[in-house]
Parts: sequence; structure tokens; C-alpha cells
Amino acid sequence: MLKVDRGEKSLSVNWLEYLGVSERSDQIAELREVYNRKKYTIGPTSKFAVLQVGQTIENVLSNTNGHHRISVIHEPEGPPEFDYEDPSHSCIYGVPPEDDNEVSKYIADSVIERHDGRE
Repeated sequence: MLKVDRGEKSLSVNWLEYLGVSERSDQIAELREVYNRKKYTIGPTSKFAVLQVGQTIENVLSNTNGHHRISVIHEPEGPPEFDYEDPSHSCIYGVPPEDDNEVSKYIADSVIERHDGRE
């Protein structure tokens, strides 16, 4: 969900294929490393959810009768703006701030895999 009170205009996500490894378990391990470099805390019950981009866009579009079209844009992070490298950083745009969790719910309904945040 958007944190509107913090001025968010998109949902921050990671595009696993940009992590440079092909096996899902290796992608999740690399994602944990990215989070460590960013100094993000991964809680003991945290999960990584995997989405298929096209399917998620279609799910939101069809369940909102065509009223909401989201897009996923690859936006890598790194120096000089950040003191870490995140080649996989991406954003989901098109979630309205007054969403009442409608679009967010359809994004969540599109999850195809869940992985433990911690090993």
C-alpha cells in the first residue's frame, strides 16, 4: 500500500531478473543482500512476494473494470544518489492515493510465490 502520509507516489519493488542470477533461491538470497546493503531490517515473519508483472497488471485492470492501470518501471538505485547498489529496484505506478486498498488488494491477489524474508 502507498504511504500517502510520507508522500509516496509509487510502490517500491525489486525486479528479480536484474539481480544477475537465474535460480529463484539465488535471487532471494541476493535480494536479502541488497536489503542488507540498504540497511533495511527484515523482520522474523517478513516474506518476499513474487509477482508476474503482466499477470498483475491484467489482474488489476480486469478487477477494476478498466479503471486502474498500473505500470512497473525499472528504476535502479546507486551512487551518487545512494551509498549502495540496487540494480533491481523498480516501482509500481498507478496505485491511486485514495485507493482504500482496492488496487493494492488486487496486486496482493496476484502473488505467485512467497519466500521467507530471513534464511
